[in-house]
Amino acid sequence: MFRNWSRYYFHVSWFIPLFFYSKDACAWGIFTHAYFAQLLLWGIPVTDPKFRNAIRKFPELLVAGAFLPDLSLFGRRSGTRGFDDTHHWEAARNMLDMADSDQERSIALGYCSHLFVDIIAHNHFVPAHETMWRDCGMYSHAFWEWAMDEHVSSHLFQHPDILMRRHRKTLSGYAARVFGESEEAASRSLEYLANGVRALRLARVNRICYLGALRLDPKIRIGFNYYLKETSARMEQVNRIREGEAPAWNAELHCRDLARLTRERMEGFERKVLQYRIPLPRNLFVADPL
Repeated sequence: MFRNWSRYYFHVSWFIPLFFYSKDACAWGIFTHAYFAQLLLWGIPVTDPKFRNAIRKFPELLVAGAFLPDLSLFGRRSGTRGFDDTHHWEAARNMLDMADSDQERSIALGYCSHLFVDIIAHNHFVPAHETMWRDCGMYSHAFWEWAMDEHVSSHLFQHPDILMRRHRKTLSGYAARVFGESEEAASRSLEYLANGVRALRLARVNRICYLGALRLDPKIRIGFNYYLKETSARMEQVNRIREGEAPAWNAELHCRDLARLTRERMEGFERKVLQYRIPLPRNLFVADPL
């Protein structure tokens, strides 16, 4: 028994530094991004024929491309600030415009799916749960996103860290070109990211957060499934990014903005609405929230 606990705490010790490196992007949600990238691959019609053919040829690169925005988590540790703005829509636009091969097109579309899903996650899902329960800044932000990660993990075809390592050279090469950084810095940031995700998986941190969420609310699955359903229903709008439009919502907000958002937009909702049926914008390219 002692041996098992020693092994467990060894894995958890890898998890602790992630909090210190997550403050720039506030949260991870890698497994959830893989889930929606798979949905884009198998369940959403991609209108552009070049991109449609690309993801058919390189489906794993579509999913792996959805992890690239989180290079911002470890960019500075790799000695660069070039990945600080990976969650801006201009970055997604550059990814799409600079793609000149099927591999790069598949990566770029996955990248866009990450930012698109973050609209719901950062503007609605996390603030609602932080309003219901104690708001501890980036810690509670990470808690709820990691709980959702566990909720969808059984639906993934491949572990995210394995995909990152398998396609490390292709991913880092394209990221370096788009962001004007060295391939070495991109590769190092990607390796840090893969190591962090693997540590989360081995330490079962997502599982711990999920069980904690169930203790707080035994019906939390209802709310989680609501967000999955509603976000999935809007995924077809990703095609509009490829066509040149930019969503009216930011994909990533500073943690202070999240706190302000929580106060201003969530205080008017009843608790039951926050738990299971918070109104979400139908058209993410219109500033009107509903």
